[in-house]
Amino acid sequence: MNHAAARLGRPTEKDVQTMHRTRASLREELLVEQVKRHCDEIARIMAPDGVGFAAIALHRFAEDEGRWRWLLCGRMNMALRILAERFTFRHDLLPPDEAVLRIEVDGASSVVQLFALQHK
Repeated sequence: MNHAAARLGRPTEKDVQTMHRTRASLREELLVEQVKRHCDEIARIMAPDGVGFAAIALHRFAEDEGRWRWLLCGRMNMALRILAERFTFRHDLLPPDEAVLRIEVDGASSVVQLFALQHK
């Protein structure tokens, strides 16, 4: 046990819960900043008139509360919001039958949406 821990004693359950919430909040903030900076760099490379393509796994087929259903992957709603702040989604550049793919990864189905993004 280090010196501070010896002086202060073991953390209480409240302390442990506070640390877990703080760690989760920090992890979320770091993820958001990472996505923002990544999108900023893509926008910088594409500026001023560039168009790029992105493929994002939006849904996965998984068991949820004892039932199999399509679930939104991770924080894709946050990622799409950040993309929309920096890019225009050009749905006219992709044929509808090529814009959505169903793939299988490690035996699990996922839906991948393809996007054409234009620098704003």
